Amino acid sequence: MGGLYKNMSSNYEMFMENLAINQNILACCHEFQVTKGLFVLSTCVFPDKTNYPINETMLHDGAPHPSNEGYSYAKRTLEVMCRLHNEKYGSKFLCVIPTNLYGIHDNFDLETAHVIPNLIHKAYKASIENRPLTLRGTGKALRQFLYVDDFAKMLSRLYSKDIDVSRPIVCTPREEISIQMVAELIVHVMDFQEGLVHDTSYSDGQIKKTADGSRFNELFPDFAYTPLIKGLQETIEWFQHMYPKIRK
Repeated sequence: MGGLYKNMSSNYEMFMENLAINQNILACCHEFQVTKGLFVLSTCVFPDKTNYPINETMLHDGAPHPSNEGYSYAKRTLEVMCRLHNEKYGSKFLCVIPTNLYGIHDNFDLETAHVIPNLIHKAYKASIENRPLTLRGTGKALRQFLYVDDFAKMLSRLYSKDIDVSRPIVCTPREEISIQMVAELIVHVMDFQEGLVHDTSYSDGQIKKTADGSRFNELFPDFAYTPLIKGLQETIEWFQHMYPKIRK
């Protein structure tokens, strides 16, 4: 998988390689009699044209955004595979749909990373070169960001509980924030002084894909999400300390 521009340039590869991954893992689970598992999808699987907030029942209601349809359709197919296996063999394969993940040990490659690691790396390089941080697109697109440590805890809770696997479950904090605001938070945490500029020759991708995490929150009402500013601080601190060794 990759960020927006990686997906746009590699839709065919994303589709074929993820289909193969899905089929191989499901085949191994069947052969070795694995009867319970968590399979991770993405909010990009949801229709491009839909009502908001999107929830688990709307997965197949329309075509996904064309910018990442290869990855999206592969992940939709994984949901179908799991559901059909559950129906035929009585397995408990649950599909989980996180919103945009970020955190330590991420991929910080400037061409393939998701938005937060991409912006952190770009701000780091721009600060060294004493130039503004260039933000691709208008910055108006809205996203929900989930700290990777939170998602790990959510997966642990879901696996430990007897969950209805007949439909997926969305994992997301309620907060929705623009890419512009994320960039401003990053430069604030990094004490970056060179300013922001926009390159509007690049697409914003899907402007909005607000997801409804109420099913998870009803199952685990005590779950506490890491505030975005705290997650960014921890991620940036790790990035700066580990820069020579990170994926980039």
